[in-house]
Amino acid sequence: MVPETTPVRSGYLFEGWWYDADGDSTVDTGETYQVGDTLTSGIYHNYTLTAQWKKDIRAKVNLSVTVKHSLPEGTNPNPGGDLKIDLTHREAGTDKDYVEVVGKSVTQSNWYTTEAGTTVLTYNDIFTELSGDYEYSVNVFLEHYQVSGIPTITPVTDGDGNITYNVSITLQYNPDLFSLSFTVVADDSVPDDLVPTAVDVKILAWDANEGGAWAPISRHANSTMEVLLTHGEGSGSYNVPVHKAGDSHYYYNVAVAGFT
Repeated sequence: MVPETTPVRSGYLFEGWWYDADGDSTVDTGETYQVGDTLTSGIYHNYTLTAQWKKDIRAKVNLSVTVKHSLPEGTNPNPGGDLKIDLTHREAGTDKDYVEVVGKSVTQSNWYTTEAGTTVLTYNDIFTELSGDYEYSVNVFLEHYQVSGIPTITPVTDGDGNITYNVSITLQYNPDLFSLSFTVVADDSVPDDLVPTAVDVKILAWDANEGGAWAPISRHANSTMEVLLTHGEGSGSYNVPVHKAGDSHYYYNVAVAGFT
């Protein structure tokens, strides 16, 4: 019987007990057992199990938000409403879409502007104790503001391998933003035990004058927004600009990119 107590080692994660079944001292050709397993190698003598460890890499996120109000220096525009910040992640080393993990709201009382009518907000350690198995980014929402440009993500690794993601986002005031509300409903033909509990969606835009294909819009190039479902139905909203240039205008749609 493998020991029933999980060993603890500071800075590491326990991955199992290894037994050198063929005597060549290589982990990849031996056998690994978990706590409480029964040995299956037909061993009838004393044996040695070696604990296998994985470095516990942790991650955290620092966030800098530059808010452009287009107002004079020294004013306090106080846009009202909380700043909504969503943490997203994807498997490290992949190009998969970022998926929302958790969100929080920040009440910001001081919006006093600096030069060029901007407010710079800094939130160090806004998300901490994150698994190093993922890469992280952040989406930011503020009523009547939209993301300007592409957010920058700069990962910094310390001497222990832990990673700090420094994320910088710029928000630009846009009085023509409106809230696009939508509802997601599972088809009645889907069996109850297969109905998802959540779906990941992307917002699509289509130019009514120029035609072409529906194209996703997002606050991050590869991100999705999670919508939780109750009894196969859920709803959400997304602030989108009123795209108008001359006679050109856009329609919006919602596409399901995945589900759980």
